[in-house]
Amino acid sequence: MFPVINIGPLAIQAQGLILIIGFLFGIQLMNQFNKSESTNASTMENMIYWSLIAGIIAARLGFVLIHISVFLKDPLSIFSHSTTMLDNSFGILVGVITALIYAQKKEILNWKTLDAITIFLSILTPAWFLSLYASGKMNGIPTNVSWAVNLAGQNRHPTQLYLFGSSLVFVIVILVITQIFKRNLPQKQGIIGLSFLSWLCFSLLIIQPYFENSPIILNRIHSMQLFYWSILALSFYLMHLLLNKNYGDNQ
Repeated sequence: MFPVINIGPLAIQAQGLILIIGFLFGIQLMNQFNKSESTNASTMENMIYWSLIAGIIAARLGFVLIHISVFLKDPLSIFSHSTTMLDNSFGILVGVITALIYAQKKEILNWKTLDAITIFLSILTPAWFLSLYASGKMNGIPTNVSWAVNLAGQNRHPTQLYLFGSSLVFVIVILVITQIFKRNLPQKQGIIGLSFLSWLCFSLLIIQPYFENSPIILNRIHSMQLFYWSILALSFYLMHLLLNKNYGDNQ
């Protein structure tokens, strides 16, 4: 883990730096994809920015509501720069809802938009997992494997690196398949987005048992795995419908 990167006299928070690099690189690749698909890049970009702003505000408000008694004693701490004072789940939820509303208003709520956003998310996702490793968040359970990382005197599964590697594999595969977007994909709108969702859910499904404090039901089933199974099944079903539709349209 490396929470701080020292560059000369500067001490830069690693998590924030990694996310900024991933965000900018993701925007760059998404714009390149939009250019190859003749879609409105500026509209997509604005949707991401509005979603990001709404997500960050919601994540802070969600954290404040959970710890309201603390903030009532020190209201100004609401404006703290600390990235630990965020409710990520609520922030992501609000960010997604904001993106859907924006896409609906701009009449871009379609499979092509999903594919374009996926290119952005496929870069941001590995950056997100790497940033979690840098900051020591989302740790795994104690283990004796040779590649374990030491945290607070205990060797643990580097679950963040597992997911970083898995999401990075998807990026490499999709870039190879699309030949860095030089290949025209008009007949397969939505497949990139659903493939990414399936791959991410499959990775989380496999790695979930290695998360620390993963909630368990019926003494053996990790509750989040049921959720990932559901999303995985839905993604495969939608891909099946899209592929059959594309096949039928070509007959």
